[in-house]
Amino acid sequence: MKTNKLTTAALTLGLTFGAASLALAHGNMQGNMMQGCRGMNGNMMGGNMMMGMFFQLDLSTKQQQEIQAIMTQAMAGRQVMMANMPAYMAECQALTTAPTFDEAKARAMLAKRQGVMSENMLTMLKARHQAYQLLTPAQQEQYLILVQQMSANMQNMMGSQSQHY
Repeated sequence: MKTNKLTTAALTLGLTFGAASLALAHGNMQGNMMQGCRGMNGNMMGGNMMMGMFFQLDLSTKQQQEIQAIMTQAMAGRQVMMANMPAYMAECQALTTAPTFDEAKARAMLAKRQGVMSENMLTMLKARHQAYQLLTPAQQEQYLILVQQMSANMQNMMGSQSQHY
């Protein structure tokens, strides 16, 4: 029984720190990406890495404005999710420090979080699709090259990280 409590506590603690790490990583990634995603007028473009790649293309002013509008609309849902992060972290902490682990509550919390994350991912995929449709065929080709380069970089990074464990 003591082993189960220790295992449960370790898993819960891992979940809590994992969520915290994800939140910090998300904040750092957004900050870094926003630095590299400026329009011609110097305004922040924001967005995730895939959306930010659109601004590495030679976009017309009209394309920049339209893609920025798409991104702004898509990012609204992410801001809500990040605003709810402290409440989520508090729930994780409550599960961690409770005298007994409430698996049903943990599963419900995770299911709710997964639903929110899935909706945000769907919104971002729709936004990327809309932005991609605004590109010329040459820009679409260049975008796909950038995606392949990013994928290769991610695979290299993941491979080098796995060697450390």
